[in-house]
Amino acid sequence: MSKATRCKVWKKRRISNTYFWVLLLISYATFAQNLCNQPAGTEVGGFTLLTPAVGCSPFNVKIQDNSGGTDIQYYYFYTGQTLNQLSTLTPSAALEETYFAATRPTVYTILQKGKKNGKDMYACKNITVRPNNQPLFSYTVCGNIVQIDIPKDTLLNDFDYYEMSWGTGNPQTINKNALPFTGNRPIAPTRRIKVEGFFTSGGLNCTAPSFITIPLYTPTNFPLGYNKANHPTIESVELIAKGKAKLSIKGSLNESGYDLFMTSWGQDYPANPLKSGVKVGELLVDLPDTTTQYCFKLIRNVPNCGIEVSAEICTVLLKEVTPVEKDYELQWQVYPEQMTGITNSTTFGRYVNHQEKIIVASGNSPAVTIAADAFNGAYISTIDCREKVCYRIETTTSGQLFYHAFENKSISNEICVDRKAFTPPALTTAFVSVKSPNSAEISYTDNSGWTLLKDKFRLLRFEKSGFVSLDSSAVISGFTDLGIAVTDSSYCYKINYTDECGSTSLPSPEFCTIHLSSPDQRNIDWTTESPFADEDPTTYEIIYFEETSGTAVNETDYPYPTATHSLELSKFEEIARYQIKAIDVNGVESFSNTIEIPIRASIYLPNAFTPNNDGFNNEFIISGNTKRITDYTFTIYNRWGEAIFSTNDLATGWNGKISDNLAPPGYYTYQINANTNTGEAIEQKGVVLLMR
Repeated sequence: MSKATRCKVWKKRRISNTYFWVLLLISYATFAQNLCNQPAGTEVGGFTLLTPAVGCSPFNVKIQDNSGGTDIQYYYFYTGQTLNQLSTLTPSAALEETYFAATRPTVYTILQKGKKNGKDMYACKNITVRPNNQPLFSYTVCGNIVQIDIPKDTLLNDFDYYEMSWGTGNPQTINKNALPFTGNRPIAPTRRIKVEGFFTSGGLNCTAPSFITIPLYTPTNFPLGYNKANHPTIESVELIAKGKAKLSIKGSLNESGYDLFMTSWGQDYPANPLKSGVKVGELLVDLPDTTTQYCFKLIRNVPNCGIEVSAEICTVLLKEVTPVEKDYELQWQVYPEQMTGITNSTTFGRYVNHQEKIIVASGNSPAVTIAADAFNGAYISTIDCREKVCYRIETTTSGQLFYHAFENKSISNEICVDRKAFTPPALTTAFVSVKSPNSAEISYTDNSGWTLLKDKFRLLRFEKSGFVSLDSSAVISGFTDLGIAVTDSSYCYKINYTDECGSTSLPSPEFCTIHLSSPDQRNIDWTTESPFADEDPTTYEIIYFEETSGTAVNETDYPYPTATHSLELSKFEEIARYQIKAIDVNGVESFSNTIEIPIRASIYLPNAFTPNNDGFNNEFIISGNTKRITDYTFTIYNRWGEAIFSTNDLATGWNGKISDNLAPPGYYTYQINANTNTGEAIEQKGVVLLMR
């Protein structure tokens, strides 16, 4: 894929970096939920150590439960896991465990887990296991000068007094109250030192540690670089949250600590340190710019020896993980080829090598490692796109700085992607048309441009406060929404889809049925929300249906957004039926509901007639809107009030005769009584002039 193509893909399908950082912050917050810190809503347990809290390896520890809880389990090798991560450890119901320490004093944590008062219950205790009587200390050597530092540490350095052998055979005694201790002096040619701690109660003492032999550090003796025990090292840097890095620092235990310097990659280090007095252990550092690559180093001035400098370590930022079809495209910052201000030179012991790898964790499967040196900061990862997957870049650096060998690790931020949280583009070609008084027909085509196979197309309808799913289909087939009352209101819809990776698209634009109504039965009004998802109508056609044939006739046209029309009802006798047809620019048609306007019955009679067989006005007969009349009586009376003609037939009128004899000219009265199919009663009286 070309760079230009990738840019287009990123612009169209970019997943927000904010989303990934939020996931990362949540992950980091979860990691910080050490169960020894008594999480909210839990009960405090309790157990007693029946053996001392400190012992020699192998150290058999016995405990006694006094929690008052149930379902008690112990995790004898707990290291801060969250509740969800406890499954990686093996619980035990036993009340004793044996611990070992190989070369250094080791602190172990025992976690008690159970139930109490219906809640989870936790308690923790630490124990210290020593392989021998060697305390926690560090030494720094340059030439024939050695500096020894014994820190004040309540867990590991709890001896009553200490002895230091400088290789002269005359140990130096240090009382525990003198800690922290720093001392330096020349060492004997044998270059052997030993630091040992003692308890005044001999039963607590372990075996004596061995002497440490310090070699002569020259490039010829160490062609692969010096590996001094307590040389300053930033063992790792890890991006753990947005704008925050965790540094793991090793080196001297001197009380003054180190100066930590930070710079943006490509820039010189500032004169002043970012932080002074930095001690061995883990350190959190705030990063000013989340898009910048930062580099770090440690510096310490050692009396009588000069300056100690650590090798540089730089952050690596995994910038984004972007879905491309069914795969993911990774983009990250490549690790620098050289240390800041130092030109690589193996001859003078100044160089850095780095090896990059991609760590891929998917589902419950073991993490997969992919060598990434050849990818130059960009890689297409092929994986089951239905699985949630997390990526990190791990860069291992190695080399020498002033002949001091180093090996460090830079761990990028983690980006986790879940296709269920990704939204492909919407389809926009869809429309709705009223099918019957209780149904609407929805048609659509997939113009989303999203090339992945679609598992499901879904119809959404607006109800009360939001759109809810009504129906779905594995193929494009259209939908029919049944059981709705389109004569009462408009109904609005959207279409979305789920692809083969489980991603649900953005919904289409909203489209709605046209609702036609006539509040006053003289005018019609209709809603103007478009029945087309991608555009508004261009034209509304006003359609009526002929009463006899039912043929649809276009009465007039209106441009959008006109939404009212005055009716001409004289062409109807019983029911006027109207419908709106909306037409878009492509000629696609959408129909509204049909409304029926009842035409009121009406009777009209002339005030004179001339029954002279001339073909004009020969009969006194009713006219008007009479189709609703069901019962009908028409009676003519003479001047004396005698009925001279009567009929129940709407089509029959008076021909001006009385019993087949011509009635004399003059005035006659009439009366009409009728009922309609709507329950209306009609009574009409009047006078007509017969003329000959």
